[in-house]
Amino acid sequence: MGVGRVAATALVGVLTLAGCGAATAEDSARCEFAFVAVTNSFTDTNLLLLDENLTPVRQLTDDGRSYSPDLSPDGRQIAFVNARGYEPSESSYTELSGISVVNVSGEDERQLTRDSRDTSPQWSPDGSRILFLRSREAGERQLLLLDPGTGASTVAYEGNLSGFLWWSDERIAVFRHEGDRTALDLLDLGSGALSPVALPPDVGAGSMMWSPDRTRVAFTRRLEGAYDRDARPTLQVHDLASGEEHTVPGSNTLVNSPILWTSDDNLLFEKNVRGGAIDVAMSGDGGRAPETVLGRVGRDTRARVPQADNPACAP
Repeated sequence: MGVGRVAATALVGVLTLAGCGAATAEDSARCEFAFVAVTNSFTDTNLLLLDENLTPVRQLTDDGRSYSPDLSPDGRQIAFVNARGYEPSESSYTELSGISVVNVSGEDERQLTRDSRDTSPQWSPDGSRILFLRSREAGERQLLLLDPGTGASTVAYEGNLSGFLWWSDERIAVFRHEGDRTALDLLDLGSGALSPVALPPDVGAGSMMWSPDRTRVAFTRRLEGAYDRDARPTLQVHDLASGEEHTVPGSNTLVNSPILWTSDDNLLFEKNVRGGAIDVAMSGDGGRAPETVLGRVGRDTRARVPQADNPACAP
């Protein structure tokens, strides 16, 4: 299962539908779930493992302050943000919050950083490092590389950025706001050099999802004008090399956003429905196939929209 996502304020994740049935007996424990999400509460957030129908399989944490999960490439560990020991009545938990790692079994939980400004952990493609975001004064942010074995971290980038993702084991995509536009640069971790990548003019970092091979980007296009059926936002898929674009079937709703893009070219997205609920839908063939609704997330559901995938279940 491929991972194509940007670490931003939007919830993001990955799913493979066929993968869990293809796992070996040796992997059965790690392949019992397809998603990782967080509990649907504003005051108590824990990690939940979900099946391919968004049904909870098992609750992984119980501290009430766990969120922003990301699975390691081998599907064995989850990096996440938590503040174990924090009580809701406390006004500050700087000494308790940070980046943690836990096995998918729930064992061997380790807190690697202790800074409430640390968010959005992402495993590198080879699983050797974790990249995370640390907020600084005056709106500046740092990207730090974290060794999950030792907890040692180094600064990879510092500046005004709106999002990031791993492009390869040695390159990071850095997103920056330039007025109303989003600019993308590739950061070479060896040399520190930045090289620009051209994006469609209306792409925003908070509403984009990258194909696993980084050749296509899915994003929400919002048209100006009245919200009639023709002017509603749609999901678009843009090919960087050819410039070709297509609209994802079923995405013409008042609110929509890409969630994840699997290694077998399924694009998952969320769309609003009446009553304040959200449907999680899937379009195969890179967002060209008719949509299939996988499940609904709302006020009465236990989990929020999926945030991370289980790569151990990849076909």
